[in-house]
Amino acid sequence: MDTHFMRHLLATIAYRATKVIENAPEHYPAFDAGQGVRTPVEILHHVWDVLLIAYRDLCGGERVEVPVADWGTEVERFYDVLSRLDEAVAGGAQPQKRSWEQILQGPLSDALTHIGQLATLRRLAGAPVPPESYLRARIQIGRIRPS
Repeated sequence: MDTHFMRHLLATIAYRATKVIENAPEHYPAFDAGQGVRTPVEILHHVWDVLLIAYRDLCGGERVEVPVADWGTEVERFYDVLSRLDEAVAGGAQPQKRSWEQILQGPLSDALTHIGQLATLRRLAGAPVPPESYLRARIQIGRIRPS
């Protein structure tokens, strides 16, 4: 597995999530799009949970059911698990139960999909993410938390 590529992907997940999280209006975390769609805070909790699957595969640990918390707590959980995952990859940790390809096609792709959902819900909530070219984004390996 190419550590550089995997860490760049994790930094990309962080960057895109930060675009959605930063400057979100107060009503956004609980925004209800209807028809059984998860709220943004529920989606962010799910993203944390799927990233935790990847982390536990590299570093061990058992799944524990954790209830959805407030937005600030879920944001902190997200950055915390993503930081720990990046540190594990940087330190040479290897998957124990799955292949790197499965981690990519499962939890990491799922995280990106749900970050896209968060961006869509933010638009529906009346506070779209400012447009930018992600091809030109300044993604930096190891930069997980916003500065």
